[in-house]
Amino acid sequence: MNLMNVYDKLPVFAQNMAFSYMGGRIQRTRFGEGFRKRLAEFESHDEWSRDQLVAWRNERLHEIVAHCYETVPYYRSVMDEGGIDPASIKDDESLKALPVITKADVKANPSAFVSSKAKDMNIIHVHTSGTTGSGFQFDSTVDCQQAQFACFWRYYRTHGLDLGMWQAQFSSRQVVPQRICNPPFWRIDKPGRRYYMSAFHESPSNMRAYYDVIRENRFPWISGYPSLMVLLAQWMNERGLSFDFVKAVTCGAENLVEHQVDAMERAFGVRPVQTYGQTENVAIFSQAPDGKILVDEDFSVVEWHPEAERGFRVVGSCLFNYATPLLRYDTGDIVQLGDQTGPRREVASIDGRCEDYVHMPDGTKIGKLDHVFKDTPHFQEAQIYQATDYSLRLRVVGEPRLCVEDEKTALAALRASIGSDLPVRFEYLSELPRSRSRKLRFVISDVVTNE
Repeated sequence: MNLMNVYDKLPVFAQNMAFSYMGGRIQRTRFGEGFRKRLAEFESHDEWSRDQLVAWRNERLHEIVAHCYETVPYYRSVMDEGGIDPASIKDDESLKALPVITKADVKANPSAFVSSKAKDMNIIHVHTSGTTGSGFQFDSTVDCQQAQFACFWRYYRTHGLDLGMWQAQFSSRQVVPQRICNPPFWRIDKPGRRYYMSAFHESPSNMRAYYDVIRENRFPWISGYPSLMVLLAQWMNERGLSFDFVKAVTCGAENLVEHQVDAMERAFGVRPVQTYGQTENVAIFSQAPDGKILVDEDFSVVEWHPEAERGFRVVGSCLFNYATPLLRYDTGDIVQLGDQTGPRREVASIDGRCEDYVHMPDGTKIGKLDHVFKDTPHFQEAQIYQATDYSLRLRVVGEPRLCVEDEKTALAALRASIGSDLPVRFEYLSELPRSRSRKLRFVISDVVTNE
């Protein structure tokens, strides 16, 4: 019998016990002795110069490239066929002798990217979610996952968080059966010190229960997907409610856009911060207390590849996953750059997947459209959808009679960015379409291009 079917039939107290059991396993994997050592190591780099960070990173790069040549079929083949001496790859410039790889390359021949020594490593099986069936599974290591979370916690601690704090977490795991109609719409992970809030029950009629449990427990930390947390924030703002006990709101897995920031800051009392990463673990960016988003230069080798007028595509090489090493892996994500001269390079904004753009008939692609919904307080959720004929629908969750002025505001902002050529209409929905993992894409375009 499917374990989830068994779980769904358990009473709430037993589901909490089962969820806590899984939480305990996660704690031991993510936050064991290796995590503490990595965290101390990464924090010792905080005052390092750019030269010190690069020297440390290059030493690890040299080691993993040698490992790839010795144990990973794909890299041995590429280096042999290209006449590349692995010892010659010593830094980010010489790394460019290797080709850029994509998710499609790895999925086409996954065994070619697995180290022959993986069977002797402390393996964990991970999978990417994918938004259009593009996810895939591969092996990582406990050491790599602990390094990833050590990077996150290096910055969490600067925002006043510690591992002993309880949090309300909004993410995609289906911990509350969809048939449930009454609270609690969360399950409790005691080892992980979190109330895991269901992403599948956030209807307006249920929001009071979410608000009450956070207020009653006075959680100092709220975390998760921005598109899930902002639903509660919007509900609170409409009723003039706010929290005065939250120390930090941390976001990940999706773009954090300005209208979400404004809504959450107003409701939760603090400005949300974001981390950027991916299951493949080839690049991590973290937001410092001063608001700057910085590259974790000691976790991976991150490259910027120009994307015409759209920004820079993120290509990264993980320095910690020796089971399935991914060197020069194209994430498909686009960023705008900030200051590149400091010890850690700055990312001005994370603009999302390369396909998250509105397409114009002349081939122009327009991104950074989150400002369209910045001053629309009655839009509970919003998304831009583009049909194959280039026409646009602004999908909105909200009460149409209350959104008349918001529609005018959004349309004016959109026209200022894309002009008046494309037809635009508003479409009101009870919920915006999400991926299987409950992620929300800000722009969905079905325009077929030649790329």
